[in-house]
Amino acid sequence: MSTEVSTKQDQWQQLFGYLLGNQAAWIADIGLKAGLFRAIADAGEEGITEEALARRLDYKLRYVQVWCRGAYAFELLDWDERAGYQLAPHMESLLLEPTDPQFLGGRIQFYTALYEDYRAFPQYLRTGGVWPRSAHDPFLIEALKNTTKPDCVVLTEHVLPQAPQMLARLERGGKMLDIGAGGGYHVAHYAKRFPNTQVVGLEFDGPSLELARQTVAEAGLGERFEIRYGDTNQLDEEEVYDLITMNIVLHETGVQRSTRMSSRACVALSSPMGRCWCRSCPTPTRRASTATGQCTECWPGCNLTRR
Repeated sequence: MSTEVSTKQDQWQQLFGYLLGNQAAWIADIGLKAGLFRAIADAGEEGITEEALARRLDYKLRYVQVWCRGAYAFELLDWDERAGYQLAPHMESLLLEPTDPQFLGGRIQFYTALYEDYRAFPQYLRTGGVWPRSAHDPFLIEALKNTTKPDCVVLTEHVLPQAPQMLARLERGGKMLDIGAGGGYHVAHYAKRFPNTQVVGLEFDGPSLELARQTVAEAGLGERFEIRYGDTNQLDEEEVYDLITMNIVLHETGVQRSTRMSSRACVALSSPMGRCWCRSCPTPTRRASTATGQCTECWPGCNLTRR
């Protein structure tokens, strides 16, 4: 429990800040889905007026005005009386460039897509049921793919250069396993980045599996990749993979016992000199870790070495 005593006004301000953050996320989501951010970015330094933006996208002026002024209020846009609107500094890379390690456009769309879960949560408090992703709006799966797009770039361009022997092995030709392949974007990226390496993606969720296969097929990478349906703990391979990746996966296993099982499976699957890169959102097991904000931190990566 915090030792600081909050006033009623402090608590009100905090709650009100949450409400404003929710509005900002939805305004950003609209700008991404409707192509408004992209159209403003394409206008460049010259800027674009509300009227010109409405004409370019064939939207109704009234609603373009409402959105633009909301985005400006939340400092997503800059405005000049003569030139009109431009994206605020750094917003193009943060919202529109999936290869940027700090890209947030996908995360914004994913978290707004979760509105169905928040709406249904009171019902599941009573029933204790499970709502599979296959029953959600299909956009949730697409948004999930987009939210993790920068992570594979972080691995190949920032993490692996710190492990030169592993990087050299993959560049010469090795074998990778991406556990929890999701929408397949990481598998496609790894196959492009390491053209001599065979990349296997493993996915258990049906809708994600379908999207992953579509993504890698559209990438046109031939036979150097494979998307499989299955559970890590049920694979019968041993000492096969030079690098195993698990990105935002372990928290989906639900309990510590399942996490340990998955970790042991990775050790068995990795080659004698193989490594596993893991990045996840830990679920706090103690109230203290929730209060200190530790539950919002991500594991930056870890190596699992063979015993």
